[in-house]
Amino acid sequence: MSNAPRDENRVPTLLGVSSADGTTPTKVEVNPSTGAVLTEITGGSSSGTEYTEGDTDASITGTAILWEDASNTLRPASAAKPFPVEIIAGAGSGGTAAADDADFTAGTTSGTPAMGVYEATPTSVTDGDLGTVGITEDRRLKTSSTIDAALPAGTNNIGDVDVLSSALPTGASTSAKQDTIIGHLDGVETTLGTIDTDTGNISTKIDTLAGAVSGTEFQVDVLTMPTTTVQATNLDIRDLTSTDVVTANLSATDNAVLDNIDADTSAIQTATEAIQTAVEILDNAISGNEMQVDVVGALPAGTNAIGKLTQPATGTLANITMTGSSVTLAASNTSRRGLSIYNDAGVVVYVKFGSTASSTSFTVKMADQSFYELPEPVYTGIVTALGASGDVRVTENT
Repeated sequence: MSNAPRDENRVPTLLGVSSADGTTPTKVEVNPSTGAVLTEITGGSSSGTEYTEGDTDASITGTAILWEDASNTLRPASAAKPFPVEIIAGAGSGGTAAADDADFTAGTTSGTPAMGVYEATPTSVTDGDLGTVGITEDRRLKTSSTIDAALPAGTNNIGDVDVLSSALPTGASTSAKQDTIIGHLDGVETTLGTIDTDTGNISTKIDTLAGAVSGTEFQVDVLTMPTTTVQATNLDIRDLTSTDVVTANLSATDNAVLDNIDADTSAIQTATEAIQTAVEILDNAISGNEMQVDVVGALPAGTNAIGKLTQPATGTLANITMTGSSVTLAASNTSRRGLSIYNDAGVVVYVKFGSTASSTSFTVKMADQSFYELPEPVYTGIVTALGASGDVRVTENT
């Protein structure tokens, strides 16, 4: 016990033992305001080590932050079990934000779904501003239907074909030749139009003549009656009735005129039937408003073929030995319709559409036991090859 002063009197006071040597008596202190004994917790749930920001410790012995996981399980915040945070404001609000130009890993990288805005009258943004993409009222992404800038001159290529500089293959139809054919067809169309008009006029006249035919007889109204001699026996002078028969003898001239009319009518009918047959044949060659034409004769010398009119009829085989230098597989041949190559050399062979094939200047690189055939339209120039040794089998079709 120790004595503590109180109003000039002495009262008993608690003493403790110093932790330094375990024997020296030491006074126990209290909070002067609350009277609570001042203590230092060295063990239990509230004990631990104070850490400085950035410290590392393989085995944390101090107090750690805990959070409530599923099933009311308390867990410490760590890299394996991070503290769950819900972003409610900022660039990543409601989803995952990605940094500009960040690497993308399939199946791993996550992102925020893109959304657009529908505006009946779209607003605009200024240079350097961010903006939401526009969508239609049925949620389709708005795109421009126009090309903002023209393609550079000379680069309008379709696949591997340069439509500005590639030469036409042998047998291809040129624009000039097509224009000539179109001109001829236009002339045929004009002629057919004239025939159609003339046929219509003839048909009208034939219909008129047909109206005068009864059975097999041509009906004639005599407008001017020639002078005739009527002979009557037992003449009974009275008015004629519908049962009276009067025989009129026409003159030879009148009979000749009627005979000519009959002959002309027969000739017109024969010619009309022939015209009708010809027109029906022409009508069978018309599809819609176009005349269908089959080219049955050879094109004039010097004109280009339209499409592929002939098939190759001859195949010439050759075995070409590789020497380690460029060799010719097939010389230039304008009559060529096809060319096939089989690499039987046992080595890689470099084939070139042109002279002096090499390992850096070639059209196709053929592995051993591979086959290659020239594509359409067939190239007709020289074909060369380079291989270390062995034979290449070449077949040229003409």
